[in-house]
Formats: sequence, C-alpha cells, structure tokens
Amino acid sequence: MFFTGGLSFHFARIPHYVNAFKSACTNQISGHLPPGYNSLRTTLLHKEKPNIKRLLNPIKDSWVLKGVSVCSDGWSYSQRRPVINILVFCEIGPMFLKVVNCEGEVKDNHFIDSLLTNSIREIGPQNVVQVITDNVANCKAVGLHVEAKFPHIFWTRCVVYTLNLALKNICSPSTHPKYDDVMEVCGWIPKVSSIIANNGFRRFPGVFLHTKTLRLVGKEKKCLERYFLNDVERRQVNVEYANFSMFLGDFRGSDSMNDRGFLTSDIWWGIHGSSIKTLQAIALKLLGQPCSSSCCELNWSTYNFIHSMRRNKIAPQRAEDLVFVHTNLRLLSRRTPSYNEGVSQLWDVGGDGYDSMEMENAGMLEISDFSLDEPQLDDV
Repeated sequence: MFFTGGLSFHFARIPHYVNAFKSACTNQISGHLPPGYNSLRTTLLHKEKPNIKRLLNPIKDSWVLKGVSVCSDGWSYSQRRPVINILVFCEIGPMFLKVVNCEGEVKDNHFIDSLLTNSIREIGPQNVVQVITDNVANCKAVGLHVEAKFPHIFWTRCVVYTLNLALKNICSPSTHPKYDDVMEVCGWIPKVSSIIANNGFRRFPGVFLHTKTLRLVGKEKKCLERYFLNDVERRQVNVEYANFSMFLGDFRGSDSMNDRGFLTSDIWWGIHGSSIKTLQAIALKLLGQPCSSSCCELNWSTYNFIHSMRRNKIAPQRAEDLVFVHTNLRLLSRRTPSYNEGVSQLWDVGGDGYDSMEMENAGMLEISDFSLDEPQLDDV
C-alpha cells in the first residue's frame, strides 16, 4: 500500500489502521474481501456519518452543563464555490456541525443570520454561550440580531482576526517624511514583519492567545441582567456575585483568597465555588469557551486536504460528509487513552515528523487542525 499507492508513512500511526490490522490478525476472517471503490465512497460513507453522530451523543449530553460556542467562517474552495462552515466548540475541542454551499446566494447579514439561528436552534439555545465570527460589517449586524433573539447568548469578535488587523497596520508603517523621528524609534517593526513572513506564522497573533477565560470586566451587572430575566433569580445571583467579589461568606477564608493566585480558574471554582452554585455553573461554562474562531479557519485546511485541486470532482455533499467524518473522528480519538501513548501517540499532530514541529517536517494533518485554543498541544 505504502510503496505502490504512494501513502504517507504517517498513515501507519493512525489508530484506525493499526486496530484494523490487529483485528484481522486475531480473528478468523477467511474469504473476507476489503470494501471496493464504489462502496467506500457511497454506501459505507453514508453509514459512517450516522455512526459518528451516535458516538458524539455523550459529548452533546455534556453541553447543558459545560456550554458551547458557535463558530463560523466563510471560504471559497478550488472550484470557487463559496461556502460557510459552522463548528461547535465544546470543552474537549471543536466539533464539525455542517458546511453550507452559498453558491448563488448573497452572503449578507440576513442570510448569515438565518444560518446561525437555525444552527443555534439545532444545538439548543440553552446550551449556547456565545457566537464567534469575524468583525466585518455584516457579521456585526448578525451579532446584534442573534443577541436580540437570544438575550443570554453573546456575540464575540474573533480575537485572532482583530489582532491580525492590528498587526497588519503595525507592520506596514507609513514612510512619510514627517514620520522620520517615529520611524527612527520604531525601526524594529519591519524586521518583525519579515520574521513573521519568513517563519510562516499563518496565524501569528494566536501564538499569544492561550487564555480560555471569557472576562466580563466592567459589564458584570449588564451581563447578569441579560442572562437572568427573572428578577428573583437575578437577585440571588447578585448576592452570590457580591459575596465573591467582596470576599464575604465562604470567600473570606485564607485558603480561598490564597488559592486565587495559585490554582487555575476552573480548579478554584470547583473547590471554592460550591457555596454559590448558580455563579459557579456560569463560571465553569465561561472558562471552557474559546476566544477566537480559529478552529473554523483551520477546518478549511481539512476541507482543502479532502477537496483539493487533484480531487476537485468530488460532489459538494460527499466532500461535506468526508470532512464531517474526518474532523469528528479525530475529536473522538483525542478522548481515548491511546491518544497519549503508544505508536498512535498524538497521531494527528505533526505527521511523520511529529517530534519536530518545524514547518518542513509537519504533516498535512498537523496543519489542518492544530487549534489555537488547544494550548495543551503547544509543547509538543
């Protein structure tokens, strides 16, 4: 297979390949023939998608407690067809929900609003914490529409997109004569720009984004008013927040105050937040949310990996099914113990040269789905 079919040697590390050969060697399957070309791309693919949905159900059951973020982004693939993908970011990572073919459609705020609203209703509005999109004009309008329909859901600007715009302006300074004094002081800026370009940092700002905390500094009261429409419930939460912020009740103890500086936020809330159950539930939901929609942009690399220039005759629906199965199988694989040990350790990060994360050694899978909201993989 590897020599005649031109398969990457990295394929030998994929757990599904390893398990298939183990099963074939330990069971009597004489006379069995492998699936053919047509059955793989039609019947078996159609059966696998419902199977993946069934395997994802335990993750979906946790959404009511952990909350999710709905992320979306637009793209055009090799045949210039415009598409919009929608991913659900939960605590364990991004789950691919669907991709919508926008060919012949005007991608205005009404069209995008309809897509996101239908997706929110499919997921369950009670499970959604925020919607993350780019900061362009039509997405701003969509954010306002979503917040009007679902007062407890917040629209969040993608931090990576915002920092990209900021760095673009910083790295392209004006050379007007009246700015000579400034350029003398800030001459390092073009050097930083060249370093970014030469090292292939596709999403440079995201390197610095390792926080998963959604902060509501200065807007706590307004956010609580939107989240709790019932006056009695909101009054109870206000009391809980006062106890937390003013170090009252159980929070006046030395352990509670000292641990704030040493424990991670989720562990602190798990240990010391039991006396304010409602606020604890909100905090744990917020701490599991991303700050960017980078998972959507990186999902396009997976889409391009499957629907490439060489494979541009794949039907759009078949391409969507392949991306759905491919992305969510990897999400499920990361929940297994074997993902962190053995021959299949971190099989989807770095390809053949996963021990070296230099771009020339990185495999396609590493490029296609290394999320900036997964800092636990940054040390690989």
